[in-house]
Amino acid sequence: MSPSMRTNGTGDLRDNCGPCQTLWKMPMKRPRIGHILAASLVLLAAIAAPARASIVLDRTEVIIAAGVERETITVTNTRDTPAFVSIAAREILNPGRQPEESNKGPDPRAVGLLAAPTRLALAPRERRTVRLQFLDPARDRDRVWRVTVQEVSGPVTMESSGLVLLIGYDVLVIQRPATPAPAIAVKRDGKQLSVTNSGNSFAILDDGKQCTGTEPASCADVVGARIYPGQTRELTAPDATAAIRFKLKLPAGDQDVRY
Repeated sequence: MSPSMRTNGTGDLRDNCGPCQTLWKMPMKRPRIGHILAASLVLLAAIAAPARASIVLDRTEVIIAAGVERETITVTNTRDTPAFVSIAAREILNPGRQPEESNKGPDPRAVGLLAAPTRLALAPRERRTVRLQFLDPARDRDRVWRVTVQEVSGPVTMESSGLVLLIGYDVLVIQRPATPAPAIAVKRDGKQLSVTNSGNSFAILDDGKQCTGTEPASCADVVGARIYPGQTRELTAPDATAAIRFKLKLPAGDQDVRY
């Protein structure tokens, strides 16, 4: 499953990281997993030494309704050598805002989500399941977590290449309230759109398009966003006057909207 609108299906280029690619030259201290590092991709294209990436996930976004207690993520080792993986969950306290604030204490009961197991040793081509256990009832608005599924370095031998590409995914997990009701209001001033969600659950503005004429060449993409409850997002269009079309994704279904 492709990552959520980075565009990852969410309209937010930074909302969901999957996969995040981190370059190691062993032995070195492991870098922190974050968003996709474009510089790593440039570096990988420029080096002659072989790089190996192994793990893939069946999805990088999990949206659950109130009352659902358990979900799963499938991790697959696509390589012909073993892969070692660590798993950690953290609650996002200010979703959609930067810098991100999180609760990643060692007690899953405080985080509200148990991701287990926390470590995997995958044989070549092996597939394993990570369980997501939701420990609290749904709240009156969205609750958001990220589950980091990160490949880690295994035992190093003299025959090993000095360069290994280790893959990490930040899986976005959202628990909706019992009655999810986004309330989206949009104000436009020329090229600028101010989008506010005064409801209790997120909505997504996706597939943005603006056409200044009738020919396909006159149309340009407009980057949308995931708008969490209580949040206002500022979007920018290429043209100050032409209408902007989006697909508004809501719990009850998608709507075509124009601003």
